[in-house]
Amino acid sequence: MYLANNSLTGPIPPEYGNMKSLQEISLWNNNLESKIPPEFGNLLNLTYLNLHECNLYGGLPQELGNCRNMDSMSLYGNSLTGIIPDSWKNMNKLRILWLHRNQLTKYFPEWLPSLPSLYNVSLDYNLLYGPVANFPNASLKIISFTCNYFSGTAPTAPPPLVLNFTGNCFDPIDNNNKIRCQQQYYDCSAYLKELPNGSCPRCPGLQSLEDPKTCVCTLISPVSETSSSKGKLVGSILGVGAFLLIMVLLWFLYKWYMKSTKPFEDLWYGPEGVIRYHVEDIVTATDNFHSRHEIGAGGFGKVYYAVLDGKEVAIKRANSSSIQSTSGFRNEVVLLSRLHHVNLVRLLGFCEGEGIQILVYEYMSNGNLFTMLFKRKTSLSWLTRLDIAIGVAHGLEYLHTFADPPVIHRDVKPSNVLLDNNLVAKLSDFGISKVAPGFDSEMPTRPCGTAGYIDPQYVLTEQLTSASDVYSFGVVLLELVTGHKSIDNARIDGQNLVEWVS
Repeated sequence: MYLANNSLTGPIPPEYGNMKSLQEISLWNNNLESKIPPEFGNLLNLTYLNLHECNLYGGLPQELGNCRNMDSMSLYGNSLTGIIPDSWKNMNKLRILWLHRNQLTKYFPEWLPSLPSLYNVSLDYNLLYGPVANFPNASLKIISFTCNYFSGTAPTAPPPLVLNFTGNCFDPIDNNNKIRCQQQYYDCSAYLKELPNGSCPRCPGLQSLEDPKTCVCTLISPVSETSSSKGKLVGSILGVGAFLLIMVLLWFLYKWYMKSTKPFEDLWYGPEGVIRYHVEDIVTATDNFHSRHEIGAGGFGKVYYAVLDGKEVAIKRANSSSIQSTSGFRNEVVLLSRLHHVNLVRLLGFCEGEGIQILVYEYMSNGNLFTMLFKRKTSLSWLTRLDIAIGVAHGLEYLHTFADPPVIHRDVKPSNVLLDNNLVAKLSDFGISKVAPGFDSEMPTRPCGTAGYIDPQYVLTEQLTSASDVYSFGVVLLELVTGHKSIDNARIDGQNLVEWVS
């Protein structure tokens, strides 16, 4: 069932729970204003549940623990409350669990890291608290629970597990017992004092506590018809008056603006989860873009290493030929902010000003795959090469299948595969110019990319499809297996690696 991004309204029909053969449910980005039906627990064949950004409320149904074939569950960006049910530990095939940006509370589930197939977990931006134990050796590759209220000693995890827990109350806490999260400060002690003996935090606006045991909240019941009618009448009168007042104010504001010699500053704070950096902070962190900070360059511009807010970052500054219109750059920031996958380089923030457009990414300490393969004396093991190949494949699958809108990379090559400190592969250099409108159809476009990796069919037909990325990925696989570059003038049997292998 694929009904995502359709402006649907109203509650999710519980009758969906009678469709026993249903394997996938995708309703994301609708205005459902609904609880998650517990009847979904009857769908024993369900493998994929995507309800992110649907304006959902209420708790996480414990009945979902019956869905033992569940592979991926994405419920982020709602107003879900309460605990993560213990019955979910029965989902032994679960690989991806995204619950970030809700208002879930209580303790970290001790059983969660032990799920045998679990690969990627995100619990960021919730109201979880209490201690978190160290993570054992498991199938987990990444777990993130930034911006909660966990306390005690910070947990540790064996590599290659990536553990993100900034913005919590772990010891020691600086800044007078306050933590910083998304450029805001939160008081750990004040919040934890509100939770004596494990009580519930405050419910979100327009919600009231439904179950004190699980801390599940629900929408406040609507008022009676009589009072509602009176309220509508009063509201209408106030609304008309407010409208007239606003129109008068706007007229005066317009007149003042036309007379002013100094226009308003067009200040845009960007999408949620992405930081708008001040130009002065970027200039200071890079010593005014000094060459000693430079770590790379590409078609977009130069890339600089810096430390912002105590975190290592990569700063990509657009050169003069890459400067877009203001709306174009902001659209790109919005798109990039919506791409979240362990095998994609994550956008942290941006900066814009007169003649300046900057993207701030997470820093990849091991550079790119091209350097690792062809410019270093140490050789990658076969197991590491396999992990890198699988990581790139997962990143492309996400861009082609799960991104909204889908994205065609168009320049898959080793120098665009970055490696973090655990050699986890992450695709870089993708953006709004590569969005695929009507992704199911072919898209005419002027061929672009890098020689040696371009799909020959793409060059002949100028029709761009996801298959072009798959071809380029195949060339990268050949480089991983053979240790040869895609094009090498020193090669006797031909410069093209594909022809040389065949």
